[in-house]
Amino acid sequence: MTKSRQYSVAKIHGGSRLHFGLFSTRTEMESGGNRIYGGLGMMLDSPGWEICGEPSANWSVEGDGQERFQELLARLAKSALGLSPVAFRIKKSLPAHLGLGSGTQMALGLARLALFLSKNPDDEIGNSFDLVAKLCRLTGRGVRSAIGSHGFVQGGFLVDVGHKRIEKENKTEILQDVGQLLARLDFPPNWPVVVCRRNDRAGLSGTREKKVFETLNRPNQPNLESIRRDRLCRLALLGVLPSLKDGDWKGFGESLGDFNRLAGEPFALWQGGDHLEGTEGWLGFCRNNGIPGVGQSSWGPSLFAICADIDQANFLVHQWYSKGFGSPEGIQITTGSNQGAAVEPVGIGSKSG
Repeated sequence: MTKSRQYSVAKIHGGSRLHFGLFSTRTEMESGGNRIYGGLGMMLDSPGWEICGEPSANWSVEGDGQERFQELLARLAKSALGLSPVAFRIKKSLPAHLGLGSGTQMALGLARLALFLSKNPDDEIGNSFDLVAKLCRLTGRGVRSAIGSHGFVQGGFLVDVGHKRIEKENKTEILQDVGQLLARLDFPPNWPVVVCRRNDRAGLSGTREKKVFETLNRPNQPNLESIRRDRLCRLALLGVLPSLKDGDWKGFGESLGDFNRLAGEPFALWQGGDHLEGTEGWLGFCRNNGIPGVGQSSWGPSLFAICADIDQANFLVHQWYSKGFGSPEGIQITTGSNQGAAVEPVGIGSKSG
């Protein structure tokens, strides 16, 4: 007998994501180059977010940042899945445009909660990739990178090899609507992650971000882009991943720091260098103090430092504000998250099976 159940109230909570850079930003076709975007990233326990939901006569969302998700409610209402309306309440919000994936994480959280509160049994969702694809279709997320989407479901350290493309009638088409997950590894719980959040500027997003990628796809310096992509792939395959698997903190940090700098090169015109203008002082300070795994997450302005232990992390926190790099509120110590966003029933209205 087909199972069915309906929860009257449920909540979902999760963390944030770091994006260390894309493998490719261009769409030219060549041997071994029929994929675009991809990249490396990982999920964090905090800063985090939490959303509650319950069935309602109409779709609605309230709470901090609610205006960001009005379009999403319209998408959910029109979905072919026939989802029942939900009243959402954002109990805790991730700040927008800081390079921590707040828009994707919370949008997927709303969609996942809507699926959970619907009359569809949970086992109809399928495997983890099916769920990622379904959530991305519902929300319109994962257009370029799928790090945050796969991380939302599985957590961990992730390698996304991007969207597959094909030439058809002199036009490049993307065959996959979600970037393919090549590898996922648990992130060591004993490697603290220091996240530094500058509040003096926001990362690019929306229309401005789209225009940047359109500029990058113009046919200039294709050979340079291919060389960069190959170097990034080599760093990931022969440096970052084996070092992480072996628990080699120093080797991992050196490879990841190099990957982040190289991945930032195509965006130098818009951010003032490999990283946002004004951040090199802090990143240089970390490197000079023996912490190589540092860099910028996505467009920033959030920066990261992968530490060997809690003493090293505490040292960075103290230096951040004692040397005038930023305010105490702009830095925190967190850990990698090896779990996906968690859905919890709060109240059960009916149940049958």
